[in-house]
Amino acid sequence: MKHLVLSTSSSCLTNLNLTHNVQSIPLHLNINNVEFLDGKNINPSSLTHIMQTSPNALAKTSPPTESEIMAIFQNVYTEGYQTVFVCTLSSKFSETYKIVQKCRRSFEDKMNIYIYDSLNLNLTEGAMAYEADLMLSQGKNIAEVTSRLDYIREHSAFFFTLSDLSYITRAKKLSAPASFFANLFDIKPIMEINQAGYIVATEKVRKINPTLCKMADNIKQLIKDNQAFVYLADAGFDYLTSYFANILASEYNLTNLPVIPVSSISLANHGYKGVGIGVFYGDLPKLIERL
Repeated sequence: MKHLVLSTSSSCLTNLNLTHNVQSIPLHLNINNVEFLDGKNINPSSLTHIMQTSPNALAKTSPPTESEIMAIFQNVYTEGYQTVFVCTLSSKFSETYKIVQKCRRSFEDKMNIYIYDSLNLNLTEGAMAYEADLMLSQGKNIAEVTSRLDYIREHSAFFFTLSDLSYITRAKKLSAPASFFANLFDIKPIMEINQAGYIVATEKVRKINPTLCKMADNIKQLIKDNQAFVYLADAGFDYLTSYFANILASEYNLTNLPVIPVSSISLANHGYKGVGIGVFYGDLPKLIERL
């Protein structure tokens, strides 16, 4: 049975320069009232450039429209696909999952469409979509695929911090009073995508160096004796990414880590002055063999 895997553009797959069969569903970005389609006329590199050269620029994200999803499904149907597996970014911070669910009903008598809420984004979402395509190609059923994707999410983690809170303050994701006191005491939040699919500030640490060390400690605690794949998540702030890489190499013996750019969707929400670290552990996803 001819199958296709679709993934939202927040998955990073289009930015990894890899050959794969997963097709992207573009999300929208609005930068100072100019509309962009993620992966079409903007990517993480170009968005970072805009933010660096236009410090007052603010980006907002929005899901694909119903008409866009309907057009994608119609094209897929016309191309003869019988099974479509859609892996979306977390429904806890995007309406994409609900929109795709609604559009699916119009094709119930034409194709088997399965929609999976990754409860994540960036490389973890990409690893799930890539794994789904491989498993369907091997003849695995949907229950086997979703069980495996659940495992990947449960055996992964991602932590992120910002060295500068001005962008999220201007974007009204952090109140002005909270920003004032955070800057006064040099407090850096550590953010995590939890298992429920929410982005939460799990810890607040004073100064950037202890913050980065705490993120590394969190990763080390998760790894323990497991097989693991650790990577750096780059938002385009080269100095901070290199600084963190040096800490990981000198203090944690984590050397030569791959550097993966975060998605445009992430950048639009928190700005470029940050850095992240992620891990997969246990039975590792197949995507990492390509990184």
